[in-house]
Amino acid sequence: MKSYDLAVTVFWKKIFRPREKDAEKSSPYKVFTREFDVEKTGKQLTEDLPKEEKRAWKQELEVYDALTRPFRNKLDFYDLGKQTRSEPFPQASDTITSILIDHSGSLKGLPAMMSCFLVECLADYLSGAGVKHEILGFTTSQWKGGYSRLKWRQRNCPRNPGRLNDLLHIVYKSASAPERGAPFEVRHLLNKPLLKENVDGEALQWAKGRLDKLQAREKVIIAVSDGAPVDDATLLANPGDCLYDHLLETLEQISADPVFRLAGVGIRHDVSSFYPANITVDDLEDIAEKVPDFLRSVFPPLVVPLQR
Repeated sequence: MKSYDLAVTVFWKKIFRPREKDAEKSSPYKVFTREFDVEKTGKQLTEDLPKEEKRAWKQELEVYDALTRPFRNKLDFYDLGKQTRSEPFPQASDTITSILIDHSGSLKGLPAMMSCFLVECLADYLSGAGVKHEILGFTTSQWKGGYSRLKWRQRNCPRNPGRLNDLLHIVYKSASAPERGAPFEVRHLLNKPLLKENVDGEALQWAKGRLDKLQAREKVIIAVSDGAPVDDATLLANPGDCLYDHLLETLEQISADPVFRLAGVGIRHDVSSFYPANITVDDLEDIAEKVPDFLRSVFPPLVVPLQR
């Protein structure tokens, strides 16, 4: 299939999702192969970065620092988080949060900078409030299927294969990390070649699975996203929109767990249909203006007035 036809087909399936009774329905979600899925740390991303790519990334970092500096000077999210607590503060130790970041190709440019700045602000706030947190990212290793799709083709393209791409999951910070705020490596969001396709349902399952291994009375996942899940190879090889349907199923399953709460931040994208606690940020100014109230709504037990 020509790339133009591929783009038109995926656009149609992403934007015009029929939900009538006679609409094409997706099959139960499955994965063709996990053989080529990869999990890396932020430091591994830095080590694997080619020289030319590293130069371009450094240029993006310079622009990012210049654009975000005025907002950092205006509002300190660490201090803001610290102001929501007083001693003793047992609630913080009973809560663990996962910040889950969509690394889709559509984030390139200013949206990627907005997402990166947002995550750094969220991590500063949680550190100030004394809440353990981890920072995760998700994308794919390849465009349009990668080795998974190649293996599928080698097996004569069986019908309804399920997910047909190589996942890349990134651990920027684990919940056990002692460092305050977000690590520098989270700025790989500004490395354009890293940003590809996004399989949101499996990313949420991964984030939940990590939190399931940790002891806490309350567990929160804050998803940062700029759109619906998209993986060209999977959408074209399966009926309906299995990625979108799986995202909804996963959100429903997590919401049914009384220990978990879900929240979402849309980067120039409305996520209210996915996450009960949500906001949309359209520019860097929105982060300073909207995010503090959003965090207070997500963590109401953490808001303890300062003793004066």
